[in-house]
Amino acid sequence: MGQLGHIIHVAVVVFSLPIWWEVKGRPEYGPRPRILLLSVIVFALAGVPAYVWQFPDVAATESGLFFVVTWTLFLYYLALTLLEYSVHTQRIRDSFLIEDFRTKVRRAVGYALPMIFAVIASTFAFGLEVGGIAFLGTLATLSRILLLVGIITAAGYAALDLFSFQAGVLRTRRYPFIVYLAAGILFFLSSLLFLDAPDLRLTVILSVLFAYRLYGEYFSRRLRNMDGLLERRQQEADVRNRLVDRLIHNPVEQDHLMVRNMVDETLEQSAQEIITPQHRITGAMMYRRVNDTLMVDSPELISGFCTPLYEIAHPRRQRRDNLARLIQKDTYDMKELTGTVPTEGKPFGFRLMREAVNTGEISKLDTIPEAYRGIHNLIAAVPVVDQGQIRGVIVVFKDEFHDLFPQERKRLQQFAEHLNTVFSIMAGKGAQEERNRLKGELDIAQQIQTSIVPQEIHLDGYDIGSIMTTASEVGGDAYDFIPTRDGNYFAIGDVAGHGLPSGIMALIHIAATHGAVEAAKAFEREIPVATLYNAVNRVLCSINRDRIGSDKFMTGNYLMHRNGSFAHAGTHEIALVYRASEGKVQQLTDTVNKTAFMGVSDFIDATPSVGEVSLAPGDVLLLYTDGTIEARNDEGEQFGLDRLGTSLEQHASLTGDELVRAIEQDVREFAEGGDLKRHGGRFADDVTLVAIKKQSSGAADSSEEA
Repeated sequence: MGQLGHIIHVAVVVFSLPIWWEVKGRPEYGPRPRILLLSVIVFALAGVPAYVWQFPDVAATESGLFFVVTWTLFLYYLALTLLEYSVHTQRIRDSFLIEDFRTKVRRAVGYALPMIFAVIASTFAFGLEVGGIAFLGTLATLSRILLLVGIITAAGYAALDLFSFQAGVLRTRRYPFIVYLAAGILFFLSSLLFLDAPDLRLTVILSVLFAYRLYGEYFSRRLRNMDGLLERRQQEADVRNRLVDRLIHNPVEQDHLMVRNMVDETLEQSAQEIITPQHRITGAMMYRRVNDTLMVDSPELISGFCTPLYEIAHPRRQRRDNLARLIQKDTYDMKELTGTVPTEGKPFGFRLMREAVNTGEISKLDTIPEAYRGIHNLIAAVPVVDQGQIRGVIVVFKDEFHDLFPQERKRLQQFAEHLNTVFSIMAGKGAQEERNRLKGELDIAQQIQTSIVPQEIHLDGYDIGSIMTTASEVGGDAYDFIPTRDGNYFAIGDVAGHGLPSGIMALIHIAATHGAVEAAKAFEREIPVATLYNAVNRVLCSINRDRIGSDKFMTGNYLMHRNGSFAHAGTHEIALVYRASEGKVQQLTDTVNKTAFMGVSDFIDATPSVGEVSLAPGDVLLLYTDGTIEARNDEGEQFGLDRLGTSLEQHASLTGDELVRAIEQDVREFAEGGDLKRHGGRFADDVTLVAIKKQSSGAADSSEEA
């Protein structure tokens, strides 16, 4: 080979080992590193015959020439063939074509038999000549011809047939083998036909080809693959962004159709990428998680020929629309799938879904159920996962093959990622649609609540103002005014908490109050405030506690105005009375902690809470709910009863409506950096104010004249 040839050969071996070591540490290469190492070892051994040629005893024999040439070419070709196999073995196995490949190997061995025979014959001849028995010239010529046939047969038919089978599985570029063959023929011509010393420098070409192939497949191509991976990820991000944009602007009723188009496109692409299109996926259906249930919630989520995941009679005779209805009825409870529910007696779909949901990996049925044999050869489930949470499951069917090709798995996993985005947005849009619906209903409830309380309260000799600001769409506060022949009833109450349940109880409270007063009027009897409190309490206990099953309760005061004074009963907040003659506020403690709350017990008696208060001209009786005095500023300090009294003193000269609005504004300014900031401009609790101001006799007369 010459000094240069030896150096290049050793250099290629040294160059190959680090690449093998790098490949060895990467699990994605599978069995390829072992075959690669074997090819490097054989390549290293290919330099041994050339080294042996340098010995005088070998070079002096004609059979030594055959020995060196045949072994050199045989080992080079074997090393190059093993290298090619290491490049393609993973793709062969992943494509389920290993049996086809083994058939090709057996045929390649048959093609290579002349070369193998030439190797054996050259070794035998060399051994005889070294032992003193020389070959005749005719036999030597025949050996050269046989060797030529062996080279052409092995390098041509064996290699090309072996690595070009099933076009599309392996790379179909044949130029490496053509170059290998050309180098071998040149080597043969220069070494044997001209009966000269073998021009082993031509093996440098094969060494360079080996290094080039190794570098190109295990280093250069890996870098290109990394660049391609980054590009594909960018493309995936672009596709996802476009998908999100389309979904956001897509009408809700067309979302399922969009998913159908996506799955049809995915199945078409995967069918184009696999080797045998007849083995493509023939049907797919998308189960979407709605709350804790997996379901196919639209026929548009079914593509191709699909059947329910349980056995049905005569599936071939079923119409597709009927199959779709059966599929939509087949739902799966996530708690059962992730729990310890036994699978005995469950349909095969339960086992398939459970494995996919619990492993987060693609699962398939080991055995096709009897009813579907001959219809399906594969039923597999692909989970749609979002940060460990199951968003849905894609179920796919095949009628001609028993497994998924790598290209199909890749496409399905990409589709599952996109479907995760789609399902997330669909869930968000559904939730938003539900919120909009609920908000509309809450707006109606708020309108009912705000309209059911009196908008204006008229009572001769008094200027009355009222205001109610809810902390949410529906509040838990209530106030009322009911004039009767015997007296005029006032009511104020506060249900624990706020929101729709509290609002419902507040409405029941108002309805019960009106019912009790109207019943008394029908019987031409007066209903004392304590009796009114007890009656409404029993209604709340009966309806709210016993029928609705709510644990809500409420505080409240009833007042009845008659002959210039106010009788009151109940337990609520400390009422405030502004005394104009003194210019000070008096706390009316008789309105708090005198009886039990309403809605707690049927046996409440409000008689001990009965009291009476009278107002002089200019005096103001202020009723309120706890949201007023419990509003907090940025330091967490409450508005409190003292600040409420101060605000009442400052604004007592205003009219009733002006007075309650001014007090509400004081509370709002106090809580601006606290509750209002924390709750998006709302109070933490409902704020209700009712101000009853006794007019002077002149003002009362003017009012009556008006």
